[in-house]
Amino acid sequence: MSSSEVFTKVSLSLLPTEDIRNYLLLKHDFIDLESLNVSHPELLAISTGDRETIKNALNLGGIPASQYLTVTEGSSIESKFSVSREEVMHIRDELYQLKAELGRKKLITNYNDYAGFHETFDTTDVIYEEAPIGKIIDVADTNRKVIVDEDTFKKFSVNDYIVFTYENPAREPHVARVESMSHDDLTIHFRPGAVEKPAPGTAKIFKSLGRYHRGSYAFIKESHVKMSEPRHSTLDDDTYILRKQLVSNKEGIGYTFKINDMMFDEKDSGYFCELKIKALQMGSPDPLTAYLIYEKDIDLFKGVDHADFPNICLAESKPATVSGQGVSQIMTFDFKLDDDTYPIVEKKRLCVVIMSKGVVNEDNYYEVTFLTNKVNGEFFDLQKNNTVYKYMHIRPATAPALITDENMNKADLFYNYVVRAIETDKIVPYTSGVYTKKLRVDEPIKAARARLTLRINREGMFKSETAGGIDEDRILILEDRLATEMNRYKMENVAGIGARDKDLVIIGNNIGQYMTQSRDDVQVTGGMFLKGGEPIYRMGYKVYLRSRKVTKAPLTFEDVIEAESYHELELTAVMTDRKKRNRNISDRLVFEADLNGTELEEYNDFELQIVWDTGHTVLSANDIYAEELHGAIQDLTFTLEKEF
Repeated sequence: MSSSEVFTKVSLSLLPTEDIRNYLLLKHDFIDLESLNVSHPELLAISTGDRETIKNALNLGGIPASQYLTVTEGSSIESKFSVSREEVMHIRDELYQLKAELGRKKLITNYNDYAGFHETFDTTDVIYEEAPIGKIIDVADTNRKVIVDEDTFKKFSVNDYIVFTYENPAREPHVARVESMSHDDLTIHFRPGAVEKPAPGTAKIFKSLGRYHRGSYAFIKESHVKMSEPRHSTLDDDTYILRKQLVSNKEGIGYTFKINDMMFDEKDSGYFCELKIKALQMGSPDPLTAYLIYEKDIDLFKGVDHADFPNICLAESKPATVSGQGVSQIMTFDFKLDDDTYPIVEKKRLCVVIMSKGVVNEDNYYEVTFLTNKVNGEFFDLQKNNTVYKYMHIRPATAPALITDENMNKADLFYNYVVRAIETDKIVPYTSGVYTKKLRVDEPIKAARARLTLRINREGMFKSETAGGIDEDRILILEDRLATEMNRYKMENVAGIGARDKDLVIIGNNIGQYMTQSRDDVQVTGGMFLKGGEPIYRMGYKVYLRSRKVTKAPLTFEDVIEAESYHELELTAVMTDRKKRNRNISDRLVFEADLNGTELEEYNDFELQIVWDTGHTVLSANDIYAEELHGAIQDLTFTLEKEF
């Protein structure tokens, strides 16, 4: 190695550090940490070069701060989701309609919906307000007032629709609207005035007028004109006989049972004629009497002296007994009425109460036959569908009339019932009707909008003959069904489609306000385009919703209304069905209402009323008129849009 290749290693002490320092300060904007006089200079952030911002303040995790939101800005994200509210409403609506279809086919149980309800029109699962609402306590001085008790008064509000039915079958029910209320004298004022003043004992108050009929809610009553031959059903599935004694007129026997589905030929109701049991008598007891109620009304049954016919107790048999002493025989309870017909019962589970009001004691008594099974000295019942009760005729006022326990239910009553089906089921239409449904949800919800979807009877089979653009032009109509009787009725009694002032007219999926009509055409407001052949029908329905927030008073636990609103749901759309199960039924009609403005109230109590009327006055004159033109709700789904 030559001397020219020998290098000398320079130490830090030999470097011109002062010159380097000055160079860095001057040329590269370095900072002299010693001049800052800080205790831990290693913790200082690195400058970005412009000496005005700190790099770590402008970036978070390497992402520029401009891509993050502040707490204030972030709180507004919630409102961004409102674009999906309409879609959520549609999905809920479709889901409830699906549940209704499945429920009608008995494929699922009709449980409560989360924010709304749906109808299955099942006579064994009535969800509308079917029972009388309260009591009339006095006759008012005009036919536009009714005086009620305080409990009844609390069940009504201004604008409610009410129905008066009369004991006199020749008197038609009266539908009216509450105009005002006076708490001082418990008086409800209504319009229009009734033909007959509502009075105690002659009239009752309801909130619904109509009934389930052939898978719909129809504004009709039924006229039953003929009975089938008697049909029998017997329960004798056990093998061991037990006898229960009736040794007092203070007690009796209750028993529940079900009428077989096929006994009424798939109709919803029929005639209950006889109930037969097996019994023996000892001594000379007075006859027994049977009383019939629905199983669902057991808790409401206050005893045979307060039977409340026909609201709770459906029927009372003629007194029955057996002959001879100590020999078990058939005892028949006959339910025939004075007009040689029988009480009509719906296809629901029934309960019979058997007792005597006369002489029955330890010397003069009955032994009634029950059936059971016995294994190893233990009694047991093979099936648990029916329940045995002990009827307490004399008891404290607050005690239930029918009680049961496990020991009683180790046996079944040996019985046979006799019914008759209704062979002719002629309907008698009303000219107005009301459907009322109350809905109480567990937790208050902020309901922003309500939607009701209906399918209804078309009330006449008409279709458009006009095609093309229509701007308040007259639309020619044709009858879709050329029935001779309907033609004659239409020509003699109906102008056009039977629409009236303020009616809406539906033409396909178009909605128009009725203007005028003749026998051959109809005129409505609004422009529309028609292909020709669209179904045409009047829409005589009004929909109202009362929404409340109800809480309980701290001491009395009475209902307290904290917030309330009342809205009419307007018809907003007609959704055309791709496939129809019946040409008499309309497309889906959608009614909607916004329940609040910008300030949303919480509600937990809702009451929906659907009101219908017609201008046809001779619907009952002919069966064809009645079938074609009566009002009926064929599908019903109600949903609430919740604000999130």
